[in-house]
Amino acid sequence: MRKHQLFCLFMVTILIFMGIPIQSAYADITQIKFTSSLNGTDDIKTLENNNLDVGDNIFVKFPEKVDIEGILKDKIYIYEVLKNKLNPNTTVFSYVYSRDKYVSENTINIMKEIDMDAKIVEGNEDTIEINPKEDLIPLNEYKLMIEDDISTTFWTKSASENIIPTWNVNEMDARDKKEDTQSDTKSYTLTDVPIYNMNNQPIILYVEGEVLLNVDSQMFLEDQVYQGALKNITLEDSYDSKPVGIEKYELEYIDEKTKIKLYPAYRDPNNPGEYLKEKLDSGKLYKLYIPQGTFETRGRKVLEALTLNLYTEPDPTIEKTIAYLEDHYMSIEDLKKEEKTFVVKGANFHHKVVKATLKKGNKEPLDIQDVTFKDPSRIDVHIRNEVKNKLSQDDYIGDYEVCITFDDAPLTVADHVYKTISSVHDSSYNGTDKEDKLYLHIGKGKPIVKGWVPTSKNIDEKSLKHDTLDDVTKDKYFIKLIFDDSDNKLTFSNIDNLTNCIVRPVGGAGNVVDTQFINDILEMSSEKQKTYKENYIFKKEGQQATLYIPVKALRAQTTYQVFISPDIVFYEDIYEGNAPINDWTFSTNVKPLVKEISVGSIPEDYDEDEPLYIYGDFFSSDSGKIKVYFNDIEAESVTVVSENELKVFLPEGSDRLDPGIYDIIVQNDENHKRTVNGSISVIKSGDKEDIPNEEYKIKEDGSIGEVRSNLKMSEDTLLISPSDINERELEIDLDKIMGTEVLTRKIQYEGDKRYNIGMLKTKSKWADITLYGLTLDPYAENDEIMVRIGRVEPSVTKMLKTKLRGKGIKSEFIQVTGENYKMKNIQISMSLKYSNGKNIKVLRYDEDTRSFYENRFTVNLVDKKIEMLSPYKGIFVVVGN
Repeated sequence: MRKHQLFCLFMVTILIFMGIPIQSAYADITQIKFTSSLNGTDDIKTLENNNLDVGDNIFVKFPEKVDIEGILKDKIYIYEVLKNKLNPNTTVFSYVYSRDKYVSENTINIMKEIDMDAKIVEGNEDTIEINPKEDLIPLNEYKLMIEDDISTTFWTKSASENIIPTWNVNEMDARDKKEDTQSDTKSYTLTDVPIYNMNNQPIILYVEGEVLLNVDSQMFLEDQVYQGALKNITLEDSYDSKPVGIEKYELEYIDEKTKIKLYPAYRDPNNPGEYLKEKLDSGKLYKLYIPQGTFETRGRKVLEALTLNLYTEPDPTIEKTIAYLEDHYMSIEDLKKEEKTFVVKGANFHHKVVKATLKKGNKEPLDIQDVTFKDPSRIDVHIRNEVKNKLSQDDYIGDYEVCITFDDAPLTVADHVYKTISSVHDSSYNGTDKEDKLYLHIGKGKPIVKGWVPTSKNIDEKSLKHDTLDDVTKDKYFIKLIFDDSDNKLTFSNIDNLTNCIVRPVGGAGNVVDTQFINDILEMSSEKQKTYKENYIFKKEGQQATLYIPVKALRAQTTYQVFISPDIVFYEDIYEGNAPINDWTFSTNVKPLVKEISVGSIPEDYDEDEPLYIYGDFFSSDSGKIKVYFNDIEAESVTVVSENELKVFLPEGSDRLDPGIYDIIVQNDENHKRTVNGSISVIKSGDKEDIPNEEYKIKEDGSIGEVRSNLKMSEDTLLISPSDINERELEIDLDKIMGTEVLTRKIQYEGDKRYNIGMLKTKSKWADITLYGLTLDPYAENDEIMVRIGRVEPSVTKMLKTKLRGKGIKSEFIQVTGENYKMKNIQISMSLKYSNGKNIKVLRYDEDTRSFYENRFTVNLVDKKIEMLSPYKGIFVVVGN
């Protein structure tokens, strides 16, 4: 019977794992419900939807027509899956590494039978109630078997405890322990830890609280438990950068605490199951990392991540080795300015360091007594005082072998026993950059950048010209790097290397380096290339050299980042090239935005000491640079109050403004200025503010803007205030501000691509018109937006009626036309004439194609209005169909 039982368990488990439904003598097991209550809707076979508490009974509900009495005659078993206990009577759990998996070490007695009884639920003859005789364990897996026929696993739900587990590093065996408080995760450095091995000297970690391995990564299959979370733990040899395997894990529980043991070894990657070394190396740094959530409590509270830097204790019986050098590049220029320190990394060092010695060819060795033992894998060598002065001389440039001398005599012996190791001859490092890492490099230093152009904010991109202006450069733009060339040894590598430099908008893509200019030079003869290089690319003057990088025309109001490749320039005597540059940024100037001017008119005898204020955005912060003009007359002075406000004093003396209407021009520089047309009037003393000029008079100057009335025709123009060009909604009653009889109405303002009027609503007795998303057309010839809205001019009406000869005109001709703008949609509500709203259609006349197109519409019979939407500008009219 037992053999048959184990066979069934094996086959059922395999079929469950493969996702194949199990057919039994009683029913398809997928149709059987396993719940924590009689009317339960949970599924105790899963962790997600599970309400089974430790003292609850288990309910098994079968489909109808199942012989429940026959089931109860069989033996029902419940087993607790012990999750890899070595035996049922111990508190030690063990996993071993096997075929790239961690599995429970012992395959016998991994389940313990739970005493229980079972009965048919009264009134529910299709349900069995199972009553375990002992409390189950929270967040634990069990196996339920009904002899020969049914086998499944189920879980208990997690505990309701709120205990948060924590690492206790203080109990670890080490000479010194130091926490890294700057790390994002729990991190410690431990010095002189034991030389751990895979047999009897494990890494032992301590946790406050009972934790188990993450249950989501566990799988019970056949007679073993597989644990995936352990594969996420890493132990790395920091010098060889290769992982060290953990061959076995043990979890031991003592007094509400958990002891975790890790048994390390160097695996042989070419021979699975074999080992290169069964223990860690002495006097070496290892990094152990355990991710957050690898362990958790039965209440599903996860244990935080842990990083340990483990320095194993040195072994005096084993040879010391130098792995490589760090911070080992320095220049004589650096040494002239400051003390330097380089680092010797290796293994098995001890604190009795005598000296470091620098060796180079036949040159006399240079001893350095100023050394510091940091840990068994690190020694710092300090270059100070007389040593520093020597190494900062030109004849000390070169590559040096580094030797470290130790006194290996035991403490009980008076005589010295000196042992010297070399960075070249005793190195254990095998990286591809080995030759580079074994020497101390004293160099002339990389070429020094004295400056670059441009560097600051608000640069006029049109001003980035070459210092030599001629027919070659007059239409080109350049940025430049200025290098120190005190000894005239700096040279330029190759013109082609300029194509590896990048100039682009911050956060953007592409490259605005003028590769066409570079390619044109590359196609020249060698002699001509040399001339162009010396005159236009790399120009040497005095004790400096300037590298010119050609760029395409840059955009205004843009921040650029510049990346310069290494070794574009270099010292020809030692071939030491420039370092890469990736922190160079500059921004081009911006066109100022004027939203509001504090006054719209001033008297002829204005007070020169009384300023006016201009409000807006993107004003230059440099009061000496920004200028304000009234037509072509410059303001007496301009003070930048902020980026959004200017304080302007009017011209005085011979430049005093005469009566008339003036445009105000705000100029950040010659190429970045904003003109506000007709924005201020100077009025003769005693005259009214609406004195007309030869073309128009000011009809209204309200909060929305100024209304100008044309003196020669029935046409009014509203100049919208700059403060309103980015409103979400702007509503204008044209009849109120212009009068009902004005024939042609225009709306005008200075546009900006960054701003739009969400809804411009206009009302009049002729038509109510709303423009959605009104903004400057990116392809506009200039920034002056002009919207013609409402009835059309008589000459246009006559022309359109001629085109529509024979069709009955049922409305006014209503236009939404103009220049330099775009919008998302137009909504029009216009009155009908001579029509009951039947047998009509709406036509739109397109001024570009000079053709009519039908437009969809609806009829409001109550108000006798036509209502429509159109994404296009045009002249709209209702005609008979």
